[in-house]
Amino acid sequence: MSLLRFGPVANSGAFGAAVDATGRFTVAEVPPGDYLAYVTLPAGEGTEARFATANVGVFGGDVDGVVLSLTAGAQARGRI
Repeated sequence: MSLLRFGPVANSGAFGAAVDATGRFTVAEVPPGDYLAYVTLPAGEGTEARFATANVGVFGGDVDGVVLSLTAGAQARGRI
């Protein structure tokens, strides 16, 4: 799972953590701010890829109870 900081913040980087077999994760030492939490599960044999996102605000303490519920993915194609 990963956290991406919202807004134009220099050197804010990204934060991440592994998800354990029970679906739990802990991301340590995250500076205060607004983040997008996301997780992806690649497609496997006979299964579709799945993903989840959630907005998370970190302001001066631990944030418990973040739930990311995986849903089937969609495709977007374009040019950058």
